[in-house]
Amino acid sequence: MGFSVSNKIGKSTVRNKVKRRLREAVRLNFDKIKSTHNLIFVAKDGIENLCYKDIESEVLFLLKKADLIV
Repeated sequence: MGFSVSNKIGKSTVRNKVKRRLREAVRLNFDKIKSTHNLIFVAKDGIENLCYKDIESEVLFLLKKADLIV
C-alpha cells in the first residue's frame, strides 16, 4: 500500500495531514480490502479541503469501483 501526495497539494504539513487521513481511512477498512493487489493512492488537487469522512468515502468508492472490496 502506497500513498503519494505531490508538492502541488501544499506545504509539508498539509501533505502530511492528507497522507495521515488516507492511511487512517485504509487502516480502518483494511479487513475489507482484497489482499491480492498492491495499491498506490495518488492524492489529487483539492483533497486538502476535504474532511476525513469525505476522504474515507472516496477511498471506499474507488475500492468498490475497482472491485477490491470483499
